[in-house]
Amino acid sequence: MERRTPPSGYRPHITEAVERQTKAIAEAPAAFPEPEIIADEAPGPMKQVRLQRRRQTAATEAAALSARLHVIAAVNLLGDRV
Repeated sequence: MERRTPPSGYRPHITEAVERQTKAIAEAPAAFPEPEIIADEAPGPMKQVRLQRRRQTAATEAAALSARLHVIAAVNLLGDRV
């Protein structure tokens, strides 16, 4: 496979931040394990769906925020070198 020359303006810190973001999103569900539900206290099907959506939304928002912070940090590190 032929190696390509990086395009002008290539920013390795941003590439690394995107890679971290991708990894964080892939691992996000593992960071929020499902709690054990006792049968007597188990919510109905609609409540279960809502709870699952809320958990997924919270995990996605946390990963996105983390990724944004990494990108901002990378851009700040580059400063005027870009």
